[in-house]
Amino acid sequence: MTFSTDVLLGLAAALGFGTADFIARHVTHRIGYVSTLFFLQTLGSIGLVPFALVYERAQWQASDPWLWIIALGVFNLVVALALYRSLEYGVLSVVAPLTSMAPAISTVLAVVLLGERPSRTVVAGIGLVMVGVAALTRSGLPVSGPVPKDARSGLLSAFVALVGLGGLSIGLKVAAAAIGPMTTIVVVRFVGVVAGLVGALGGVAPIVRPQRGAWPQVLVLTLIDTTAFVAFATGINLGSVAIVTTLTGLYAAVTVGLAAFLLGERLRPSSYGSIGLMMLGVTLILVG
Repeated sequence: MTFSTDVLLGLAAALGFGTADFIARHVTHRIGYVSTLFFLQTLGSIGLVPFALVYERAQWQASDPWLWIIALGVFNLVVALALYRSLEYGVLSVVAPLTSMAPAISTVLAVVLLGERPSRTVVAGIGLVMVGVAALTRSGLPVSGPVPKDARSGLLSAFVALVGLGGLSIGLKVAAAAIGPMTTIVVVRFVGVVAGLVGALGGVAPIVRPQRGAWPQVLVLTLIDTTAFVAFATGINLGSVAIVTTLTGLYAAVTVGLAAFLLGERLRPSSYGSIGLMMLGVTLILVG
Protein backbone atom coordinates (compact mmCIF):
# COMPACT_ATOMS: atom_id res chain seq x y z
CA MET A 1 0.00 0.00 0.00
CA THR A 2 1.29 3.48 -0.83
CA PHE A 3 1.57 6.36 1.62
CA SER A 4 -1.22 8.15 -0.23
CA THR A 5 -3.58 5.23 0.37
CA ASP A 6 -2.55 5.12 4.03
CA VAL A 7 -3.38 8.80 4.27
CA LEU A 8 -6.71 8.37 2.49
CA LEU A 9 -7.90 5.54 4.74
CA GLY A 10 -6.58 7.21 7.88
CA LEU A 11 -8.38 10.45 7.08
CA ALA A 12 -11.57 8.57 6.17
CA ALA A 13 -11.46 6.80 9.54
CA ALA A 14 -10.85 10.12 11.32
CA LEU A 15 -13.80 11.74 9.60
CA GLY A 16 -16.05 8.80 10.45
CA PHE A 17 -15.01 8.37 14.07
CA GLY A 18 -15.10 12.12 14.70
CA THR A 19 -18.63 12.38 13.34
CA ALA A 20 -19.69 9.26 15.24
CA ASP A 21 -18.37 10.68 18.53
CA PHE A 22 -20.29 13.91 17.90
CA ILE A 23 -23.51 11.92 17.50
CA ALA A 24 -22.69 9.47 20.30
CA ARG A 25 -22.32 12.36 22.73
CA HIS A 26 -26.09 12.89 22.46
CA VAL A 27 -27.15 9.24 22.11
CA THR A 28 -25.29 8.13 25.25
CA HIS A 29 -27.14 10.74 27.28
CA ARG A 30 -30.48 9.45 26.02
CA ILE A 31 -30.03 5.69 26.51
CA GLY A 32 -26.69 5.32 28.32
CA TYR A 33 -23.28 4.27 27.04
CA VAL A 34 -23.90 0.53 27.54
CA SER A 35 -27.09 0.52 25.48
CA THR A 36 -25.52 2.76 22.83
CA LEU A 37 -22.59 0.40 22.45
CA PHE A 38 -24.86 -2.66 22.38
CA PHE A 39 -27.03 -1.41 19.53
CA LEU A 40 -24.03 -0.02 17.67
CA GLN A 41 -22.23 -3.37 17.78
CA THR A 42 -25.34 -5.43 17.06
CA LEU A 43 -26.48 -3.47 14.04
CA GLY A 44 -22.95 -2.90 12.80
CA SER A 45 -21.93 -6.56 12.90
CA ILE A 46 -25.17 -7.70 11.24
CA GLY A 47 -24.70 -5.15 8.47
CA LEU A 48 -21.14 -6.32 7.77
CA VAL A 49 -21.87 -10.06 7.62
CA PRO A 50 -22.95 -10.10 3.92
CA PHE A 51 -19.84 -8.13 2.89
CA ALA A 52 -17.54 -10.42 4.88
CA LEU A 53 -19.11 -13.49 3.26
CA VAL A 54 -18.76 -12.11 -0.26
CA TYR A 55 -15.30 -10.58 -0.06
CA GLU A 56 -13.42 -12.56 2.62
CA ARG A 57 -14.96 -16.04 2.92
CA ALA A 58 -12.34 -17.55 0.61
CA GLN A 59 -9.48 -16.70 2.97
CA TRP A 60 -10.99 -18.22 6.12
CA GLN A 61 -9.11 -21.26 7.41
CA ALA A 62 -9.77 -23.60 10.32
CA SER A 63 -6.20 -22.95 11.43
CA ASP A 64 -6.81 -19.22 11.81
CA PRO A 65 -6.40 -17.94 15.41
CA TRP A 66 -10.13 -17.74 16.08
CA LEU A 67 -9.85 -18.05 19.87
CA TRP A 68 -7.24 -15.32 19.95
CA ILE A 69 -9.47 -13.08 17.84
CA ILE A 70 -12.39 -13.70 20.21
CA ALA A 71 -10.10 -12.67 23.08
CA LEU A 72 -9.32 -9.55 21.07
CA GLY A 73 -13.08 -8.95 20.95
CA VAL A 74 -13.22 -9.03 24.75
CA PHE A 75 -10.37 -6.53 24.90
CA ASN A 76 -12.11 -4.32 22.33
CA LEU A 77 -15.30 -4.43 24.39
CA VAL A 78 -13.48 -3.17 27.49
CA VAL A 79 -11.86 -0.38 25.49
CA ALA A 80 -15.13 0.59 23.79
CA LEU A 81 -17.00 0.68 27.12
CA ALA A 82 -14.31 2.93 28.57
CA LEU A 83 -14.44 5.24 25.53
CA TYR A 84 -18.23 5.57 25.50
CA ARG A 85 -18.34 5.94 29.27
CA SER A 86 -15.91 8.84 28.95
CA LEU A 87 -18.26 10.44 26.41
CA GLU A 88 -21.23 10.09 28.75
CA TYR A 89 -19.55 11.06 32.03
CA GLY A 90 -16.67 13.31 31.04
CA VAL A 91 -16.00 16.73 29.58
CA LEU A 92 -15.70 16.18 25.82
CA SER A 93 -13.08 18.89 25.36
CA VAL A 94 -10.91 17.02 27.89
CA VAL A 95 -11.52 13.35 27.08
CA ALA A 96 -11.33 13.83 23.29
CA PRO A 97 -7.73 15.12 23.21
CA LEU A 98 -6.65 12.51 25.75
CA THR A 99 -7.95 9.55 23.76
CA SER A 100 -6.67 11.11 20.53
CA MET A 101 -3.13 10.57 21.82
CA ALA A 102 -3.52 6.79 21.44
CA PRO A 103 -1.56 6.89 18.12
CA ALA A 104 1.56 7.75 20.11
CA ILE A 105 1.29 4.38 21.87
CA SER A 106 0.43 2.58 18.62
CA THR A 107 3.44 4.13 16.84
CA VAL A 108 5.85 2.98 19.53
CA LEU A 109 4.38 -0.53 19.51
CA ALA A 110 4.50 -0.64 15.69
CA VAL A 111 8.21 0.16 15.77
CA VAL A 112 9.02 -2.25 18.60
CA LEU A 113 6.74 -5.19 17.74
CA LEU A 114 6.16 -4.91 14.00
CA GLY A 115 9.50 -3.49 12.95
CA GLU A 116 8.04 -0.48 11.16
CA ARG A 117 10.66 2.11 10.27
CA PRO A 118 9.00 5.34 9.13
CA SER A 119 11.31 7.91 7.56
CA ARG A 120 12.36 11.01 9.45
CA THR A 121 9.97 13.07 7.34
CA VAL A 122 7.07 10.79 8.23
CA VAL A 123 8.05 10.83 11.93
CA ALA A 124 8.08 14.63 11.83
CA GLY A 125 4.66 14.60 10.18
CA ILE A 126 3.29 12.21 12.80
CA GLY A 127 4.56 14.50 15.54
CA LEU A 128 3.03 17.61 13.98
CA VAL A 129 -0.35 15.92 13.54
CA MET A 130 -0.47 14.81 17.18
CA VAL A 131 0.65 18.20 18.47
CA GLY A 132 -1.91 19.92 16.27
CA VAL A 133 -4.74 17.67 17.41
CA ALA A 134 -3.85 18.11 21.07
CA ALA A 135 -3.59 21.89 20.70
CA LEU A 136 -6.88 22.21 18.83
CA THR A 137 -8.93 20.05 21.16
CA ARG A 138 -7.42 21.82 24.18
CA SER A 139 -8.19 25.25 22.76
CA GLY A 140 -11.10 25.74 25.12
CA LEU A 141 -13.81 25.43 22.48
CA PRO A 142 -16.88 24.06 24.27
CA VAL A 143 -18.96 21.41 22.61
CA SER A 144 -22.65 22.05 23.17
CA GLY A 145 -24.55 19.16 24.63
CA PRO A 146 -25.54 17.60 27.95
CA VAL A 147 -23.64 18.57 31.08
CA PRO A 148 -21.01 15.94 32.03
CA LYS A 149 -22.20 13.58 34.77
CA ASP A 150 -18.87 13.02 36.55
CA ALA A 151 -15.82 14.73 35.03
CA ARG A 152 -13.28 12.83 37.17
CA SER A 153 -14.79 9.44 36.41
CA GLY A 154 -14.98 10.35 32.72
CA LEU A 155 -11.30 11.29 32.75
CA LEU A 156 -10.36 7.92 34.26
CA SER A 157 -12.40 6.11 31.61
CA ALA A 158 -10.68 8.17 28.90
CA PHE A 159 -7.27 7.13 30.22
CA VAL A 160 -8.26 3.45 30.07
CA ALA A 161 -9.49 4.01 26.52
CA LEU A 162 -6.21 5.75 25.64
CA VAL A 163 -4.05 2.80 26.68
CA GLY A 164 -6.45 0.25 25.20
CA LEU A 165 -6.78 1.98 21.84
CA GLY A 166 -3.01 2.19 21.60
CA GLY A 167 -2.61 -1.57 21.92
CA LEU A 168 -5.76 -2.52 20.03
CA SER A 169 -4.32 -1.42 16.68
CA ILE A 170 -1.59 -4.05 16.83
CA GLY A 171 -4.05 -6.83 17.60
CA LEU A 172 -6.39 -5.74 14.83
CA LYS A 173 -3.56 -5.77 12.28
CA VAL A 174 -2.67 -9.36 13.14
CA ALA A 175 -6.31 -10.48 13.07
CA ALA A 176 -7.17 -8.66 9.83
CA ALA A 177 -4.17 -10.21 8.10
CA ALA A 178 -5.51 -13.67 8.97
CA ILE A 179 -9.25 -13.43 8.30
CA GLY A 180 -9.80 -10.03 6.67
CA PRO A 181 -10.72 -6.63 8.17
CA MET A 182 -14.51 -6.95 7.84
CA THR A 183 -14.58 -10.46 9.31
CA THR A 184 -12.41 -9.24 12.16
CA ILE A 185 -14.86 -6.46 12.93
CA VAL A 186 -17.81 -8.88 12.82
CA VAL A 187 -16.14 -11.33 15.23
CA VAL A 188 -14.85 -8.62 17.54
CA ARG A 189 -18.21 -6.88 17.75
CA PHE A 190 -20.17 -10.12 18.04
CA VAL A 191 -18.30 -10.71 21.30
CA GLY A 192 -19.69 -7.39 22.50
CA VAL A 193 -23.21 -8.37 21.47
CA VAL A 194 -23.02 -11.64 23.42
CA ALA A 195 -21.58 -9.89 26.45
CA GLY A 196 -24.35 -7.30 26.28
CA LEU A 197 -27.06 -9.97 26.15
CA VAL A 198 -25.51 -11.87 29.07
CA GLY A 199 -25.25 -8.68 31.09
CA ALA A 200 -28.84 -7.73 30.32
CA LEU A 201 -30.22 -11.18 31.18
CA GLY A 202 -28.19 -11.22 34.39
CA GLY A 203 -29.39 -7.78 35.38
CA VAL A 204 -25.84 -6.44 35.46
CA ALA A 205 -26.24 -3.95 32.63
CA PRO A 206 -29.84 -3.52 31.46
CA ILE A 207 -30.28 -2.61 27.80
CA VAL A 208 -32.48 0.44 27.23
CA ARG A 209 -34.31 0.35 23.92
CA PRO A 210 -34.09 3.70 22.11
CA GLN A 211 -37.30 5.64 21.89
CA ARG A 212 -38.73 6.28 18.43
CA GLY A 213 -37.10 9.69 18.20
CA ALA A 214 -33.67 8.30 19.03
CA TRP A 215 -33.57 5.54 16.39
CA PRO A 216 -32.46 7.78 13.52
CA GLN A 217 -29.43 8.89 15.56
CA VAL A 218 -28.62 5.30 16.50
CA LEU A 219 -28.80 4.13 12.88
CA VAL A 220 -26.71 7.01 11.56
CA LEU A 221 -24.19 6.49 14.36
CA THR A 222 -23.95 2.78 13.47
CA LEU A 223 -23.47 3.40 9.75
CA ILE A 224 -20.80 6.06 10.19
CA ASP A 225 -18.90 4.32 12.98
CA THR A 226 -18.88 0.94 11.20
CA THR A 227 -17.70 2.48 7.93
CA ALA A 228 -14.91 4.26 9.79
CA PHE A 229 -13.92 1.01 11.52
CA VAL A 230 -13.68 -0.76 8.15
CA ALA A 231 -11.49 2.02 6.76
CA PHE A 232 -9.27 1.87 9.85
CA ALA A 233 -8.94 -1.93 9.90
CA THR A 234 -8.25 -2.04 6.16
CA GLY A 235 -5.63 0.68 6.51
CA ILE A 236 -3.66 -0.96 9.29
CA ASN A 237 -3.98 -4.36 7.61
CA LEU A 238 -2.49 -3.24 4.31
CA GLY A 239 -0.36 -0.30 5.38
CA SER A 240 1.53 1.34 8.21
CA VAL A 241 0.03 1.18 11.69
CA ALA A 242 1.95 4.32 12.68
CA ILE A 243 0.60 6.40 9.80
CA VAL A 244 -3.00 5.16 9.79
CA THR A 245 -3.44 5.39 13.57
CA THR A 246 -1.91 8.87 13.68
CA LEU A 247 -4.24 10.21 11.01
CA THR A 248 -7.21 8.46 12.61
CA GLY A 249 -6.37 10.44 15.75
CA LEU A 250 -7.62 13.49 13.86
CA TYR A 251 -11.13 12.35 14.77
CA ALA A 252 -10.99 14.55 17.88
CA ALA A 253 -10.42 17.59 15.68
CA VAL A 254 -13.34 16.52 13.49
CA THR A 255 -15.60 16.47 16.55
CA VAL A 256 -14.54 19.99 17.50
CA GLY A 257 -14.91 21.13 13.89
CA LEU A 258 -18.46 19.82 13.74
CA ALA A 259 -19.29 21.77 16.88
CA ALA A 260 -18.04 24.92 15.16
CA PHE A 261 -19.79 24.23 11.86
CA LEU A 262 -23.12 22.77 12.99
CA LEU A 263 -23.58 24.44 16.36
CA GLY A 264 -22.17 27.83 15.40
CA GLU A 265 -19.37 27.69 17.99
CA ARG A 266 -16.42 29.91 17.12
CA LEU A 267 -12.86 28.66 16.93
CA ARG A 268 -10.27 30.73 18.73
CA PRO A 269 -7.55 32.41 16.64
CA SER A 270 -4.96 29.99 18.03
CA SER A 271 -7.01 27.09 16.68
CA TYR A 272 -6.14 28.04 13.12
CA GLY A 273 -2.47 27.59 13.97
CA SER A 274 -3.29 24.08 15.23
CA ILE A 275 -5.09 23.33 11.98
CA GLY A 276 -2.03 24.53 10.09
CA LEU A 277 0.20 22.17 12.08
CA MET A 278 -2.08 19.24 11.27
CA MET A 279 -2.17 20.07 7.57
CA LEU A 280 1.61 20.40 7.47
CA GLY A 281 1.92 17.06 9.27
CA VAL A 282 -0.37 15.31 6.80
CA THR A 283 1.65 16.82 3.95
CA LEU A 284 4.94 15.54 5.39
CA ILE A 285 3.44 12.06 5.85
CA LEU A 286 2.19 12.07 2.27
CA VAL A 287 5.54 13.07 0.75
CA GLY A 288 7.67 11.10 3.22
